[in-house]
Amino acid sequence: MLRLLVLTLTVCALGACSKPIPFQIADALSAEPLEGVQIYRHSVSIFSLLPSSRPPIASDFEGVATVNIPPNPTNLTFLRQGYEPAAIGVFRKMPAVMAARAKLECPPDLDAAWQRLLCWDDLMPRVDVAVLMRPLTRGVVEVFVRDEAGLPVRDCEVLGATFLYLPMPGVEPAWGFPSLQRHFTDDNGRTLMTSWSGLRNRFTARTAGHDEVHADVDGALHVSLELRLPILQWKPHRLRVIDQKGKPIEGATLTYGQPRDGTPAGPHAFSTTTDRDGYTPELSLPNSESLLIEVKARGYRDRMTAPLWRALEPGGTWRVVMERK
Repeated sequence: MLRLLVLTLTVCALGACSKPIPFQIADALSAEPLEGVQIYRHSVSIFSLLPSSRPPIASDFEGVATVNIPPNPTNLTFLRQGYEPAAIGVFRKMPAVMAARAKLECPPDLDAAWQRLLCWDDLMPRVDVAVLMRPLTRGVVEVFVRDEAGLPVRDCEVLGATFLYLPMPGVEPAWGFPSLQRHFTDDNGRTLMTSWSGLRNRFTARTAGHDEVHADVDGALHVSLELRLPILQWKPHRLRVIDQKGKPIEGATLTYGQPRDGTPAGPHAFSTTTDRDGYTPELSLPNSESLLIEVKARGYRDRMTAPLWRALEPGGTWRVVMERK
């Protein structure tokens, strides 16, 4: 017991213990405290705005939340419905690129939600760290969808996501983001979408028989976008899943067209499984720029494979080799 206590004190003395740091969160315009702000904490090697799966800490009625912060690089993401996301990066040793920026005394980017960086050694447990969150503002994006000949595409689905990565549809309100937008174009290939401040807005147009196209808008802007949809071509092809010794893998699952950015599956999506010889049924593979197929099999590492469409022989077989876990 004594040895464990000595070890614990030694580890803390070396700076490995977390600090309980209070954050005072307020509205950037009214200076009123914000209750119910969700704070997500996770360690990072590259600065990121993505919330983690760890349960968040919420601010109280005075806008105060205390977060235990370890000395390793940490990202804190502040989320509340109706407000722009905010983030603070805490480092014990500032990354070289960020240190160079600070040395040059570059002005902060007021449109960036990740503009604040703190040094872990400077944080004090009883000293509040002020965080100001700006209310969301909105812009109107006029989207025109046309085919390769420049003609308007009617009834084309247009999706608007206010973040580049969402783990699944429906989590946007819980994370403080506006919900996924879904509209269809009129006879002129036109629809109106909303862009939001403090976020990257991605607009995706897709319809059957064409490759999907997207464009990004940073912040709340009033702009017009033209999205041109290439016509897809198709080749009948099978895939065969084998292990590193060349033995077929039965029951492997192959999926295509089911994105990980929170948008629903596309019109050309498929999911299939392999037979006892490791073969899939014959599939129609499109010459999409994102012909990326996810392969999963029990006992094997997940794989992403991207067949080179122009090299595929109609009626041929594309081989996928899986590694054991």
